Amino acid sequence: MRGRAAAVLLLAAASLLSAPPAGAEEAFEAPPSFVLARVPGEGRTAVSAFAGRPFESVWIDHAFLSFLDLGLAFDEASAGFYRLGGHVRLRALRLGDLELSVRLAIARVLPQANSGYGARAVARTTDGELSLLASYAVLPRLALFAEGTVLGETDFGRPHTAAFLEIQGGAEWAVLGPFSVIGRYGVLKGARSSAAMGSAGVGFGF
Repeated sequence: MRGRAAAVLLLAAASLLSAPPAGAEEAFEAPPSFVLARVPGEGRTAVSAFAGRPFESVWIDHAFLSFLDLGLAFDEASAGFYRLGGHVRLRALRLGDLELSVRLAIARVLPQANSGYGARAVARTTDGELSLLASYAVLPRLALFAEGTVLGETDFGRPHTAAFLEIQGGAEWAVLGPFSVIGRYGVLKGARSSAAMGSAGVGFGF
């Protein structure tokens, strides 16, 4: 009897030590807050920073509704100019782990004295973007995404009016709590040429 009682006590102690704390399973299964691959939840704010080409950027987004967020963006280009703008992002569809969102952005290019691409100077223009982003959470903490963007720039005069097509794909990994790391790569294509683009960054949601 004593042997059986000791064995029962040992099994009970082992089960207590191996069992997760209350709420741990729910916390693990709860989907993390992606800052780029998904529209943040209602009332949440996301801050993200990227380094790469063509821009180094800082974005701040706030979700006023469960399917709608507004954001501000600051970009610095290696060509020596800045871009300041705002955007609205709308979740158009969610089917399980798949989400489609539309982003409309407008920005103002602010060239500096030394701005330019070689002999070509950068003009003070207004940029507009219309993007469609599709993301899929392949794991609870990992989402893959692809984005297509039509971009136009103009100074409301013919010499500095142009249109571009931007295609890129990437991944966002929610590494720890509200923090995520993001990588993306793609191509920017104009009427006469195309260029590779890519960036890596971190995000924080709260």
